Amino acid sequence: MKFYPTGEGHGRHQKAIELMGIGSENLRSVKHDRSLRMNPSALNDAIREDRQNGDLPIAVIASAGTVNTGAIDPLDEIADVCEHQKLWLHVDGARTTPASTGT
Repeated sequence: MKFYPTGEGHGRHQKAIELMGIGSENLRSVKHDRSLRMNPSALNDAIREDRQNGDLPIAVIASAGTVNTGAIDPLDEIADVCEHQKLWLHVDGARTTPASTGT
């Protein structure tokens, strides 16, 4: 089974995959653009390649604000890839807290 985050995705996804007994080698990091957003074309290519290699794509892990950079993946385009490829789409969102003003 394959799962598709970017390298900017939260580390808890790897932990979850390992806890389920699937193994982190089944997380396939998808290329991102200069703004650290998932590249939908690269995602589609990775899914097709994995299917050709006999793997079973399961889900895409997109971000609506990454922890480190706040990058927001192009969710509409990724949703289109997931619909076409018949994959589950998980959207992970990070919340940042403004710095304390000291008041």
